[in-house]
Amino acid sequence: MNVATTMDEEVVVFCPKCKTFETVWLTKGVIVRTQKFTQEDDRIFHDCGSNEACRLLRRFAS
Repeated sequence: MNVATTMDEEVVVFCPKCKTFETVWLTKGVIVRTQKFTQEDDRIFHDCGSNEACRLLRRFAS
């Protein structure tokens, strides 16, 4: 999933290596500063050492 967005949004990130699920905020497609995740272009990586980008799951309206 591309992280490009024109608004602020909360997304769940899933690391395919260590299976971590965590909620992060994106502001105009840029991850809000966090210690556990980094962003390279439109991909987000977990600090567990995975070479594979995290999967982003946008919240669903109830």
